[in-house]
Amino acid sequence: MPTASADGAATPPAAVPHRWLILAVLCLAQLVVVLDNTVLTVAVPVLTVELDAGTADVQWMINAYALMLSGLLLSAGSAVDRYGRRRMLLVGLALFGLGSTAAGLARTAEQLIAARAGMGVGGALLATATLAVAMQVFDAAERSRAIGIWAATSALGFAAGPPIGGLVLAHLPWGAIF
Repeated sequence: MPTASADGAATPPAAVPHRWLILAVLCLAQLVVVLDNTVLTVAVPVLTVELDAGTADVQWMINAYALMLSGLLLSAGSAVDRYGRRRMLLVGLALFGLGSTAAGLARTAEQLIAARAGMGVGGALLATATLAVAMQVFDAAERSRAIGIWAATSALGFAAGPPIGGLVLAHLPWGAIF
């Protein structure tokens, strides 16, 4: 918000000193949220065998995350506005981290589905909070560039999910993709 100088003229707010580092952290969080939307697709054959999952189970494993994330975006955005960007970013990170840990340790299809749904709740908070924080720390002159970088990171996450998932599965157990 602009402030008034001694002569009464509006002066722009001071730039946040570490805004580009903040954007890098926000983009990393957003990359993980989006990456997780597609990374599981390459693990389907392994999950089918190791978790004795049927077709409906596999569909829910993949879609539980996307359904929760997309279904809660508006509510998450409202929570970010109401309870604070930083607080909801931290809550989103915690929920996403706990869900990822639970997904990586899941031993049944049902456990994995529940964990992915929990990850979706955290992902909705992260997606909205990262954009809100980026909007807050950049002034009007740099905001469009920052949002462009954030959006490009999101696109990269969608595209990179399957190759990264395949690379991880080639060397580690399936739980490591989370």
